Amino acid sequence: MLLIAFGHSGDLEDLDEAIHRHRQAMELAEPEDPAFAGFLSNLGGAHRIRFEQSGKVEDLAEAVLLSRRAADCAPADSRLLRGVLGNLGHATQTNFEAGGAVQDISEAVDTLGKALAITPIGHSERPDALSNYGGALLARFRLTAESADLELGIEALREAVELAPDRHVERANHLSNLGIALNTRFRSVGEVADLEAAIAFGEQAVEATPENHPGLPGYLSNVALSLTERFRRSGTTADLDAAISYGERAVSATQPDHSDRPRYLSNLAGALQTRFWRTGAEADLEAAVRANAEAARRAAADHPDRGLLLSNHGMSLEARYGLTGDLRDLDDAVELLGQAADVTPVGHPDRAGFISNLGGVLRSRFTATGDRRDLESAIEAGQQAVAASPADQPSRTAVLANLGISLGARFRATGHGREEAVNAFEATLKLTSGAPSTRIRAARSATELLAESEPARGAELLAAAVELLPTVAERWLRRSDQQHELGELSGLAGDAAALLLGCSGSVPPALPVLERALVVLESGRAVLLGQALENRTNLTTLRQTHPRMADRFVQLTDVLDSDVPAPPTAAGQASTRVGTLGASRPFDRHRAALDLAELIDQVRSLDGFADFLRQPVAEDLIKEARSGPVVLFNVSRYGSDAIAVTENGVNRIHLKGLDTESLNARINAFYAALATVGDPQAARTERVQAQRDVSAVLEWLWDVVTEPVLMSLGLDSPPSPDSPMPRVWWLPGGILGLLPLHAAGYHRDQQDSRTVLDRAISSYAPSIRSLRYARRAERAVSTVDRRSLVVAMPVTPGLPNGAPLSKAAAEADWVSARLPSPHTFIATAPPDGRAGTDDPTKEKVLVALEQSAIVHFACHGITDRMDPSRSRLLLSDHRSAPLTVASLARINLDSADLAYLSACSTAANTNTELMDEAIQLTSAFQLAGFRHVIGTLWEIDDAVAEQAARSFYDILGNESGDLAIPRSAEALHRTVHMLRDRYRAAPSLWAAYVHSGA
Repeated sequence: MLLIAFGHSGDLEDLDEAIHRHRQAMELAEPEDPAFAGFLSNLGGAHRIRFEQSGKVEDLAEAVLLSRRAADCAPADSRLLRGVLGNLGHATQTNFEAGGAVQDISEAVDTLGKALAITPIGHSERPDALSNYGGALLARFRLTAESADLELGIEALREAVELAPDRHVERANHLSNLGIALNTRFRSVGEVADLEAAIAFGEQAVEATPENHPGLPGYLSNVALSLTERFRRSGTTADLDAAISYGERAVSATQPDHSDRPRYLSNLAGALQTRFWRTGAEADLEAAVRANAEAARRAAADHPDRGLLLSNHGMSLEARYGLTGDLRDLDDAVELLGQAADVTPVGHPDRAGFISNLGGVLRSRFTATGDRRDLESAIEAGQQAVAASPADQPSRTAVLANLGISLGARFRATGHGREEAVNAFEATLKLTSGAPSTRIRAARSATELLAESEPARGAELLAAAVELLPTVAERWLRRSDQQHELGELSGLAGDAAALLLGCSGSVPPALPVLERALVVLESGRAVLLGQALENRTNLTTLRQTHPRMADRFVQLTDVLDSDVPAPPTAAGQASTRVGTLGASRPFDRHRAALDLAELIDQVRSLDGFADFLRQPVAEDLIKEARSGPVVLFNVSRYGSDAIAVTENGVNRIHLKGLDTESLNARINAFYAALATVGDPQAARTERVQAQRDVSAVLEWLWDVVTEPVLMSLGLDSPPSPDSPMPRVWWLPGGILGLLPLHAAGYHRDQQDSRTVLDRAISSYAPSIRSLRYARRAERAVSTVDRRSLVVAMPVTPGLPNGAPLSKAAAEADWVSARLPSPHTFIATAPPDGRAGTDDPTKEKVLVALEQSAIVHFACHGITDRMDPSRSRLLLSDHRSAPLTVASLARINLDSADLAYLSACSTAANTNTELMDEAIQLTSAFQLAGFRHVIGTLWEIDDAVAEQAARSFYDILGNESGDLAIPRSAEALHRTVHMLRDRYRAAPSLWAAYVHSGA
């Protein structure tokens, strides 16, 4: 009873008293008594439990001795034997984990296997026997890496969970053990479903355990490990925050002298240090260093996890060196990591990682001091780590990459060993079980070494890496996490395409090379938009033949389109996916993403659906040039090109005068001039000069970028007055999208026709897939039967003096009179600064938006530099409920035609790391379903905005009262042409307007 009381309370006095009572019982019993073996076994079990709490080795030695004596004298055919064997198996396994030899764990497996064999099927103790046996197999797998042990262990642990009733006293322990086993298999094999299931089982174990239960800290720490593992693979910050929360609970629930406290501290430190790498929060790093130091200090010399504790402490000190530059941290890190490798037996599965970490820290010290001996030692350590790392384990990815970095450092220092470094990076890329981001970075590192001597080989590596980008931004991640992961890999597709195109030197690339470069750019840019467009794919055919699958697709993509958690699954609808065992749990993004991938595979197996949601081939992309040329630009450190797609195929225009340095200089000059133009404190002469600076950049843009393209397309002069103006779609990609390609040219002289505006009607698109989506079949509904939405913000709460737009209300009234069935919101200016009852709020606007085919906004807009998905239109409640890019993500309108955003910076994305992703308000409205979107690249003059709107709708109208929406690009072109002729000396007034879409 005292052991049971300890199990509930964790009070060590209960445990000490239990040991005293068990010893009294043993001493009073006769050796011939059939119960004597039980007294020995119970006493041994109590000593083992006290060792687990205190770490005193004499308790463990006594536990093993007593358990073996009990097994020797237990009757062979008694019920008592099951418990005796179970305690002996526990004791020998614990002895192994405390630093014992391989024979200890083999004895534990054999003993617990015998205990299981004599426990009848259906017996109440069978779940415990299965869990004990499975745990021993898992422990032996960690030593030997024998996959048969891992598979048998998972099978036994799964059966234990399935057999244990919900109220079974050990069910939580069985759940946690199964979670550990599945996490182990994930780290060994890389199957994401195992990691998902590990987290699910671990969380169920925590939920089923009372707060004061002695097993709770271990369950908490195990879940924290799995969540940290998932973050490292995918990058979702919610996982990392949850891991830290679980880890802190585990540490706070553990006594200072508990033998497991060092492990819990180290696990918590790992999560804290990982969050430091993600956020740069110095407090997290300092907390990680303190936790690791305490863990290493408290662990006894023979602690089974001592190598891990030392390695983790060393890695946190290296991280702090990177922050402070204190070489003492680096020296201490080298010492600790060397100790970690020394105390870990050869053949231990963690040893390769410790040696690899040592190599990385030695390389850091070489970088700091220039001592070549450290670099050679780093390479030697890296080679040892690779040799000790199993060929098919996910952890090998980081080990290979670390060796590649050290070899690359030696090549840069000496000019020797390039091929060795490249080979290590190539092997990293090819290891399919590894983290995609590590594999992509390896491909990029290899290419940096190959670019000058073997560009074709580098191009192949980067092209393979581009195919991995969607797995970096997996669907279940929150938008901010997806953006972070892709931002870390910005420019990858551009580098791949540049090398592909540049491999042939002065010889024009062959058609297959051109088409491949086109597909690489299309696949590697606007990845998030591409995923969202897939979610809005045309399901008509699927719905006609398999309506339930189509409905399920919509249900799952709705969950993934949302950036908030979905509601719990209804009772009776729980998933049968591994990890739930029929239990109802929240229908989260992780499971939705797995279910969607499974559904897509099922659809592709159907007749006629083999290409469902697959990446487009060049032939499909070329078809989108039927209405006019589509031009993709690529500016890379490896060269700059335009790829012109026409009905006749693909052509490359090498832009030899364009490079990243000169482009950045022009962008900085351009936006500095715009800031001066908009500065009310600037002198008139300064604003005049600023307009000239804007014109100078537009002229440079013509000379270097747009004229070579137009000449290649045969647009070498303006069309005759009786000829239709040709159309061109620009896909700038990257930072080139910050400049107005449509406004490039020499505009200051009325007689000079060297302008894009005089040669073609310009439109933009984030990708060819988005263009195809904008051109999807329209529903046959007359304009006069459609509704429209008009929103105006003459004043904006929360901005200085309300940031008045004096013409916004008049613009809204004029536009409303020309749109069909308008729903008009015009903000007022109440004395308290709050939104009026009829003012435009996010909720009202979103409701009206879903009912409207045409929308017009006359308001301020803000581009968020750090998180483009938070760029927003400023409505009356923008401070509490902003209308952001992200909030538009779930809208999907079948018959939306035109969105006119007469606002500030609606087509701009100034986060250079995410330029490839085209995350801004115009693309958000296009994704919502609008075929034509009018936006602006920078803040526009209020009076000019009203002129532009009036001109646009006048041109778009016809005598019958309809609006010729398909002519939106032409209407904007003619409007900008008119404004240009009116304000030639002030290009900032008219060059901001862009048309995006069909």
